Amino acid sequence: MVRSKTDPLSSARLIKTSPELTESCTWFPESYVIYPMNLKTPVAPAQNGIQPLINNTRTDEREFFLASYNRKKEDGEGNVWIAKSSAGAKGEGILISSEATELLDFIDNQGQVHVIQKYLEHPLLLEPGHRKFDIR
Repeated sequence: MVRSKTDPLSSARLIKTSPELTESCTWFPESYVIYPMNLKTPVAPAQNGIQPLINNTRTDEREFFLASYNRKKEDGEGNVWIAKSSAGAKGEGILISSEATELLDFIDNQGQVHVIQKYLEHPLLLEPGHRKFDIR
């Protein structure tokens, strides 16, 4: 298998912005790419559609995250989120919170891009032992 040298976040955004792919993947948790405000590289606000991906623009989805967060809060839904570093592994560099400002402040004080993802309150677990797992 030959691996592409493309940015994995671009691939994730491509899947997310393609309606024919997202409609069939309802088990993916909601997720948003957030760039720290302290990064020196310019970041454009996210737009619907695929054009920013073609232009290779770095997009920040914090406005989309905040809109979803506020909608869930108003509807009284579970509103726990996890911020995960794109460079982390084994649970390092994560924050789990139900406060949007805490999550965004945490990311803004980091040196790399993060993904904010809706935390699954009732995840699928492996048996025996009720162990969590990830799909790669």
